[in-house]
Amino acid sequence: MRRDKKNLGGAMRFVLPRKPGKAELVSTVPEAKAAGVLEDLMA
Repeated sequence: MRRDKKNLGGAMRFVLPRKPGKAELVSTVPEAKAAGVLEDLMA
């Protein structure tokens, strides 16, 4: 994820859907939290 095109200045950025037709760019997700969610999804 650190090599992803949405990574900017070492911070991971996520595009999160909020409602149909609306999304939010978020860069305040802690890396440990993101990694935990990915691990849960792959389990």
